[in-house]
Amino acid sequence: MSVLDITDLRVTFAGLQDIVKGVSFAVEAGQTTCLVGESGSGKSMIANSVMDLLPSSKIRVSGGDIRFDGRSLVGLPVADMRALRGAAISMIFQDPMSALNPVRGIRTQFDEVFSSHGIEPHQGRRARMLELFELARLPDPPRILDSYPFELSGGQRQRVMISMAMALNPKLLIADEPTTALDVTTQAQILRLIRELQRDFGTAVLFITHDFGVVAQIADDVVVLRHGEVVEQGSAETLLRGATHDYTNELIAAIPDWAPRPGTGAQTPFIDTSGVVKSFETKGGPVKALDDVSISVKPGETLGIVGESGSGKSTFAKCLVGLEEANAGKIAVAGTEITALSPARRRAERRLMQVVFQDPSAALNPRHTIGRTITDVLRANGHGRATARDAALALLDDVRLNRQFFDRFPHELSGGQRQRVCIARALAADPKVLIADEALSALDVSVQRQMLALFDDLKTRRNLTILFITHDLRVAAEICDDLVVMQSGRVVASGAPAEILEGEMHPYVRELMDAIPGQDWFPVGAGAVPHSEVRR
Repeated sequence: MSVLDITDLRVTFAGLQDIVKGVSFAVEAGQTTCLVGESGSGKSMIANSVMDLLPSSKIRVSGGDIRFDGRSLVGLPVADMRALRGAAISMIFQDPMSALNPVRGIRTQFDEVFSSHGIEPHQGRRARMLELFELARLPDPPRILDSYPFELSGGQRQRVMISMAMALNPKLLIADEPTTALDVTTQAQILRLIRELQRDFGTAVLFITHDFGVVAQIADDVVVLRHGEVVEQGSAETLLRGATHDYTNELIAAIPDWAPRPGTGAQTPFIDTSGVVKSFETKGGPVKALDDVSISVKPGETLGIVGESGSGKSTFAKCLVGLEEANAGKIAVAGTEITALSPARRRAERRLMQVVFQDPSAALNPRHTIGRTITDVLRANGHGRATARDAALALLDDVRLNRQFFDRFPHELSGGQRQRVCIARALAADPKVLIADEALSALDVSVQRQMLALFDDLKTRRNLTILFITHDLRVAAEICDDLVVMQSGRVVASGAPAEILEGEMHPYVRELMDAIPGQDWFPVGAGAVPHSEVRR
């Protein structure tokens, strides 16, 4: 029996433009239906329509029907919808840090789930919270319950959100890109957890994603969306074995296939670090974020630094560019030992290394146009007003952005376009080293593929040395000449991708490889059968 039935759904902006165009599908009890598509395809608009959480009064359901358990949700009174929301229909959002109140404790926020549905404190709330935390595989549930969101890791915050969503045993769980920016190991754990909860409680799941690897791992049925329309739908196995629409095949083809790259040969390292140590003071005492890290990067090489959150990847990058001070060790760039320089000299040397961060929305000033964002850097590095504008337009060409974007604001661009602006801004300083710190993790897989090609192209044309920081071995192996794998602040494996990913692997490398979703359909590793062959 269908828990959710969506029939000819239309969602309109300002009564003029259809965002969702006649979408129909069903979600069965105990089954997972995946909505798949890139940003702007209408996936989240459909989910928000079900929850009656459309983001603007100008956006409304203009046609069709949404039926939950046989009851129409379109036009349902606010009080009736509020009674369903959280109790019968729950939602897990993409970014738990935005969904959780940062200044209120986890227990207080969890309490609100119960109190908003009339469950009194004496009715075993605390025991239920701890039980749900146990089911969600959270370590030390009493400590988590007494924590604030900022004291938890991304994976722990997402588990808390899942626990809250399952608190009242909903019939329908909507998961809106809940694993997009998480480590592959954490992602695998979250996907497994949702499957287990679905099995134990018979919950129907509407899972929103852009990644066919995740689809292969979790879906029973698939609905592929593009520009608000369904282009293909059917069982997961049917689409994975023989999708008929070009767009579906493009999404499947965007999943990285890696092939080992030839070595770059013996050269004097452009970046050379030895014995780098960095510790932080915490309430529980000092924590060693970097422990005797020695890394060398050849000129013109792309080095991948791979590991989970907390492995020390980003801390190493911050020590390299001088945003953190190493406690011990040496860091040399272009033959200059920067750890021995004065603060003023280090600031001057920092221009050689520019960083592209994970979240382009947070990295760009929303009040500055794209043109100003780039020209400010050029002006600071000696360009006059006229030459800065010309140079900025040339940089837009370099990152494959239309020059018309010069006068636009960040909110008018897609995620992939904003990330290209961040790359152009970094290039405006004419760096020798570009550090991409999880720069692709929150992007659609098809956009990721375009960005990988862009990084490769820029490296060749500008003779850049690139540090590519990621948690995804599959992506790193596709673009990087050499890899460094980090765990708990230490380097556990280093060398060419083929050396690390073939033959006898380090146990942690094997763990990262095994966590990549959908390997039954999309094998990983040198010699793996290409996607097109697997699907025949």
